Amino acid sequence: MATKRLWRWRGLSLQGIPCQGTLWQDNRPEALQALQRQRIIPLTLRRCSVQ
Repeated sequence: MATKRLWRWRGLSLQGIPCQGTLWQDNRPEALQALQRQRIIPLTLRRCSVQ
């Protein structure tokens, strides 16, 4: 079983509005796909450490 990781992202909505947030995904490609499903154009995507 893969360990989910916390990702912090910044991006643009389809209307060009800046947005940001966090999400739990197994890896970077899955995090990017999750953002695309939410109709967000990712600008940055960084993994966050969780303790």
